[in-house]
Amino acid sequence: MPRRAALVLLVVLAAACSSDPPEYRVTLDTDLGREPAIQMPDGEPPGELLVQDVVTGEGEVLREGDTFTVHYVGVSWQRREIFDRTWPGEPASFGWDGVIDGWRRGIAGMRVGGRRGLVVPPELGYDDGETMIFVVDLLGVQRPAEVGAGAGEAPAP
Repeated sequence: MPRRAALVLLVVLAAACSSDPPEYRVTLDTDLGREPAIQMPDGEPPGELLVQDVVTGEGEVLREGDTFTVHYVGVSWQRREIFDRTWPGEPASFGWDGVIDGWRRGIAGMRVGGRRGLVVPPELGYDDGETMIFVVDLLGVQRPAEVGAGAGEAPAP
């Protein structure tokens, strides 16, 4: 049976009636060999980028400007459905400037072999009014000098 980890993201929101901050609990599998099951909280999404390592990798560190290879799944908070994913297919490779700002801010410093959860507000995503939850497994990093001319990249998440 796979281990499970609770990705707990706490956000303090100003509330006129309550001094207790809401708690956002997204439960994710720690098994990097398969697509994570995501259990979403009820209620309104947070208004800021939330980042949490579910599994800390031990490989190279992802830096600004790198090309990287990932498995990922993206879920709309409002629609509560998967809108994009690489599973069960092949991983995808992206250039640093080929992903949304929420990804660049959220995966910078991640290590190869890790799994990270992101809650991305609309202004750091597609600016379509939707908050998105992404779970990203970092599989590989290529430094700019290592990326060959004509290397293909998948469309941005």
